[in-house]
Amino acid sequence: MLKSATSFLALSLIALQVIVAQTIQNGIYLIEDTNSGKFLGIGPTPFVYQPIDAPVRLFDQSDRFVQYWRVEGATDGAVIISAARFSPPGYNIVTQGNYIFVSAKKEPQLLAVESAGEGEVVIKLPYQDKIFTSNPSINPGASDILLQPAQGLPNQRYRFVSVDFYHSSPFNVQES
Repeated sequence: MLKSATSFLALSLIALQVIVAQTIQNGIYLIEDTNSGKFLGIGPTPFVYQPIDAPVRLFDQSDRFVQYWRVEGATDGAVIISAARFSPPGYNIVTQGNYIFVSAKKEPQLLAVESAGEGEVVIKLPYQDKIFTSNPSINPGASDILLQPAQGLPNQRYRFVSVDFYHSSPFNVQES
């Protein structure tokens, strides 16, 4: 009895991992905070070599600091998210404590993107209760993204918007 329950649990976890892995495909996206309607970006950052670590922030869609993000599958259904526009190669999302940064020097952070229903997702550290949470900043037009425990709050939900490179406007987007 215990052996069959253990097998069932193992198969259920594998099936859940497959479902989670299918919530986002490899590609280039804008990432929208559905609570504020703003988009993840970085900047301003100085043009220096070695590129400095920079915090991930929220900007209006038309702001020049809004970033295109490359999503690539990694092991066990996790993804790596890296900056894909006007950024150095390998500018990957990483964590420093509870803060979300991009870094060209550190190993990329493995992330899980899980459905939150209605076309929204949560972005989290795999197998942990730490998820991306928009935290309004005192700086006008920008908010920091922090890692906080999942609470089902509106500022913990995001939408990946596929960038359509086949049209002339860089902000001609299709929801995925």
